[in-house]
Amino acid sequence: MKAIIDRLEGDKAVLIMDADGQALIWPRSELPEGSSEGDCLVISVGKDIAGTEKRRAESQDIIDRLTGQKQAEEEDKAQ
Repeated sequence: MKAIIDRLEGDKAVLIMDADGQALIWPRSELPEGSSEGDCLVISVGKDIAGTEKRRAESQDIIDRLTGQKQAEEEDKAQ
């Protein structure tokens, strides 16, 4: 994906996406060093598999506690 730095506002940058012209607010600290208004950026996205698995496990743990399933499993193990 490509974007252009439209403007810098404090600690944020407003990027305009090349594909559809939508604005994207981006942390200025995450821009390449020396970036300025008018610069063209290439943005890539990757999948964090380990991060996804961790969040799913945390979410499932919360669901289990809310539904009482976790407590029932722990009681079964204690017996």
